[in-house]
Amino acid sequence: GDIPAIRLAGAPGRGPLELPGATVTALVELTDCAFDGPIDLYAAQLAGWRLMRCTLPRVQAPNVQVRSEFALENCTVTGPLVLPDARIEGPLRLSGTSLHNPGGHALVGVRLAVRGVLDARRLRVAGEVRLSGARVDGNIDLRGAQLSRSGGDALEASGVQIGGNLRCDRGLTSQGRLVLAGASVAGNAMFSGAALQGTTTPDDPAVLVLPRGSADPSAALLADRLRVNGNLVLDAGFTAVGTVRLTHARVGGHLRLSGATLGSPVEPGPDNGDQPRPVPVALAADGIEVLGDLEARRSLPRTDQSAAAGPLSAHGQVRLVGAQVHGSVSLTGVQLHAPGLDVLFEIG
Repeated sequence: GDIPAIRLAGAPGRGPLELPGATVTALVELTDCAFDGPIDLYAAQLAGWRLMRCTLPRVQAPNVQVRSEFALENCTVTGPLVLPDARIEGPLRLSGTSLHNPGGHALVGVRLAVRGVLDARRLRVAGEVRLSGARVDGNIDLRGAQLSRSGGDALEASGVQIGGNLRCDRGLTSQGRLVLAGASVAGNAMFSGAALQGTTTPDDPAVLVLPRGSADPSAALLADRLRVNGNLVLDAGFTAVGTVRLTHARVGGHLRLSGATLGSPVEPGPDNGDQPRPVPVALAADGIEVLGDLEARRSLPRTDQSAAAGPLSAHGQVRLVGAQVHGSVSLTGVQLHAPGLDVLFEIG
């Protein structure tokens, strides 16, 4: 028979909604509701949860188990959305939602497990999105999302496992690092047209730059040891103000860089006695393995809907020391800018 549902529209929520450890066998659908207290779903068991165009101060749902979808769509959350160790048997939908916790964690999904997709199109975040150790069986879709945590990580997704594609293209913007170290993507990882603004984290180990010095610690995309079974696409207007780090990554398809702009257009720092010389590094991809082609030259449209892309433009060193590319390497017309420095450390 039909699953029962609890549906409310336009209702004010007075005080907190506390359901820790509760079992709710009906679908919960709330539309245009305003809560003045937090929602507590710790270790609750839910048939399904959907909020549309609601405002609320916080959602606390560690260890929640949901038999279908968990959705906050076009909502405004003025505190964190906390989902560590949650288990969602359907999709997690956050499209059009605004999460606001600047200086802290806006979304915590450590070890989160989602059997469907994570739909975060047009998500707007002030604060850190933390998905380290999460597993999503479908796609993670961040197209058009706006992520911001100046001076820190906008997205921390180390070790995330994605059973579909990673969509960070079509208007994704980030103020703060995107961290995908040790992540695995069963399909393609797409960043076409994304705009990333890096940040500096002094505690990070510096990238060694030969013959002297160490890399500028600023990074926009940190994806060391990333595993992508399909293509890794950073093309067609992709910009990263800061280093793109792909050291010891493995790409099962093609690595596409045509039309990308990497690095910061700044002069290298001066020598300072025995101190390492800061060196701008646009792309750090030492030890990367690409089973297909590495494409960085001007490209023709791949489909009737896609446009041609110019060559890669890099401000700072491009490092490919020890890289293995099993297909062809296309660097014709690539624009490398690093006054007074060796700009390309080649494959081999």
